[in-house]
Amino acid sequence: MENDVHLMTVGYTRQNGIPDTALTVGIYFPQRIMPGISIFTNNQLIEGHHALAGEAKYTPALQEHGLPKLTPKPPRCSPT
Repeated sequence: MENDVHLMTVGYTRQNGIPDTALTVGIYFPQRIMPGISIFTNNQLIEGHHALAGEAKYTPALQEHGLPKLTPKPPRCSPT
């Protein structure tokens, strides 16, 4: 396994009994880092040319605008 997105997609496929011939796409979009995508079908991960198939950071939207801005969490109320 190359990365966490690959592991999650394969694990989800196996855990949920999805047939090997089905196409499963995993999208991982954590805060503060670029998202990742994995494609799993016929019992194998699709890597693409130079293993860039799941590199979402190269999509035009993220190239142009970057990561979405985090919205600050509202302050927590403390019990009085």
